[in-house]
Formats: sequence, C-alpha cells, structure tokens
Amino acid sequence: MASADSDYEWRALATSLAASTLLGTVAIIWGVISSSRVVLFDGMFSLAGIVLVGVSMLAARVAVSAPTKQYPFGRHAATPLAVALQGAALLATVAYGAADAVIVIRDGGSDAAATSVVIYGVVSAVASIAVMGWLRSYGPTLAIRPWPRPSGCRGGPVHC
Repeated sequence: MASADSDYEWRALATSLAASTLLGTVAIIWGVISSSRVVLFDGMFSLAGIVLVGVSMLAARVAVSAPTKQYPFGRHAATPLAVALQGAALLATVAYGAADAVIVIRDGGSDAAATSVVIYGVVSAVASIAVMGWLRSYGPTLAIRPWPRPSGCRGGPVHC
C-alpha cells in the first residue's frame, strides 16, 4: 500500500510533467507564431527535458531490478548510460544554441518583437510560480527545501 508521501510525490511529478508539457507546447507555438527562435528553442528544450527525465526514471527502475540469469550482477549500468545520454543531449543543445546565435548575429539579428518575448517570459514565470505554489499547498507533508550543503560550504556549488 502506498504512503501519503508516495501518493503526493507521484501527483507532484504528474502535475510537474503536465505543466512542463503545456509550457513547452505553448512555447513552441508562441515561437512559431512570433518568429522568435529563442522562444522556440525554449519550448524544444523543455520538451527534450521531459524526455530525458523519462529516460532517467526508466534507468532508475531498471537499475533496481533484481538480478536475472542473463544479468547476474543486475543492471546498474543503466544509470551511467542515462547520465551519458543526458550529457550528450545537453552538449548537443549547447552546440545548437551557439550555432543558432552565430547565425542570428551574422544575419543582422532577429525580426521577433521584443515585447512578445518578454510577454512569453512573464507568462512562463507566472505559470511556473503558480504550479510551485499549488504543489506546496497540495502536499504540506512533503517539505520542499533547498538541498543541504556540506559542512564548511560557503557559497554555491562552485565554492563547495
């Protein structure tokens, strides 16, 4: 039988997944309509992130599966493979973004209206904050707190 925290966790993940899918789809449509490559890129990055989270979840499930005759030591290699796939996807995203930026600069800039990009940013931020607020109010038993820092850590991850 699932615990209340487990139920909340799955609901939180489902809500987060649905909100990310909706925001990613809106970004793609908004980017195409407004001819904004940066908004289109944001939408594609959001949807790719959802796929990569799915890969991580699948790898985590496979990694904890019991050993079999074919895999007598288990399938723990699934986790580093998923991390490698995520790294490759992130590297490809950075390369695409850099190449696209060079092309836009070389072509003299973009025709996208700055107002449209700013409105998209505000809508996206408000929607994200609303989802976060809903998640916090929906499951008060599962505290959302920052990651604990190691003792002696004085700043961000660069200083730890």
